[in-house]
Amino acid sequence: MDQCRDCPAGSFQKASNRTMCDVCLRGAFCEAGASAALPCASGTYGNTSGLESSADCQPCPKVRPRTLSPALIHTPYNPNSNLHPIPHPQPNPHPNPHPNPNPTQGHSCPAGSEQPSKCTPGSFANQTSSSRCLRCAAGTYQSGEGNETGCDICPESAWCAAGSSAPTPCAAGTYGGRPGLQFAENCTACPTGSWCSAGVLIPCGNATYNDQRSASNQGSCKQCPPNAGSVQGAHAGTFLCVGFSLPPCGVCLLRGCRWFIL
Repeated sequence: MDQCRDCPAGSFQKASNRTMCDVCLRGAFCEAGASAALPCASGTYGNTSGLESSADCQPCPKVRPRTLSPALIHTPYNPNSNLHPIPHPQPNPHPNPHPNPNPTQGHSCPAGSEQPSKCTPGSFANQTSSSRCLRCAAGTYQSGEGNETGCDICPESAWCAAGSSAPTPCAAGTYGGRPGLQFAENCTACPTGSWCSAGVLIPCGNATYNDQRSASNQGSCKQCPPNAGSVQGAHAGTFLCVGFSLPPCGVCLLRGCRWFIL
């Protein structure tokens, strides 16, 4: 009877009484005498079959820094403010002077990977041999898929929860006011003299006013009463009455206006 021999490296056999060995599958490696395929470690991948050792597994793609990759610096919490600490963008201190138009970056490789996996929108990978993609921090977002090594700061008209793939506009009647908002509650109620839509504050036009907060449409800006005028963004306290007769300006004065004679 022939003597049993070890399976050569790159193959395995998990059953007894076999006459041949099976080729090691992709995403794994098989050392000599293996009874089972071993998965490539986290942060590596095996895109061919018959790998003989862990050294044959390839590291997840190396990253190239983004030219202006935002860094997150959190401001101290202010107990007198209704805003949570928010991140502020800062240029990458080590920008790439020769950016690759097709960089290999923004991928992860869990254990047993056959190919690197692209990071999904709302996540990124900024290191070589990443075993998983990281979620974007609150106040940032990432709309791309793969090739992403950082997240972008949320624009001032919106807020971004952790893992956001796109900014969420502030609700009608509120506005953002500054970039990097993390929660809907960070949006600010629209002040008098304006209206707010899609997170943007829009002043009322000349000869109109708005004396109510949280206005969400242009119809909230009302025409000034007779013999009265206003500047852009006026609320009830900034009317200017014109004319010699008191009754017309009397209406204006009841609204808290200033009266002057031309």
